[in-house]
Amino acid sequence: MLIEVSEKAREGNSMRKQYKITEGCVACGACKTICPKHCISKGNPYQIRQSQCIKCGLCVSRCWRGVIELVEIEENTPKPLKR
Repeated sequence: MLIEVSEKAREGNSMRKQYKITEGCVACGACKTICPKHCISKGNPYQIRQSQCIKCGLCVSRCWRGVIELVEIEENTPKPLKR
């Protein structure tokens, strides 16, 4: 198995994945009703509270529009300030 590492990851930045509801959301509420952690709230588009999301993917399977995506987010590690 070949694992490709992005240039950013090699530089010390870590990547994490999270679900994101994109602009195609029609606010039908299907994802909200199936979420076991109740971390999806109304909005345009609906929003996922990432701190509560367990990445189970039930929202993705329930979304009939296919507008929930798993995206990579870069986490920059803050460096201490030199004085």
